[in-house]
Amino acid sequence: MLAQYIRDQGMQQGMQQGMQQGMQQGMQQGMQQGIRQGETNLLCRLIAKKYNLTPDQLNADIEKLSAKALLELGGIILKWNSYEKVNAWIRQQEINKTREH
Repeated sequence: MLAQYIRDQGMQQGMQQGMQQGMQQGMQQGMQQGIRQGETNLLCRLIAKKYNLTPDQLNADIEKLSAKALLELGGIILKWNSYEKVNAWIRQQEINKTREH
């Protein structure tokens, strides 16, 4: 009887800890995804405004970039006046990513 009670308590405590860890991981992943989506949206809007494009034209390509590439792209759009150069850089990032895998 006591052994059953201890087992039940252990299972209940294990389930609670598992649920808490799962919730924490889910919240962390959600926050990271939200931050990344915000960065992507901001870059799309900046590029669209600077080069007279619509953000919808850019979103799919920008979303494929790594976090490091997004940061780098933020600096690039400040320097380059030609969207063709920016687009070529984005394409090169895609090629490099493909080669890595």
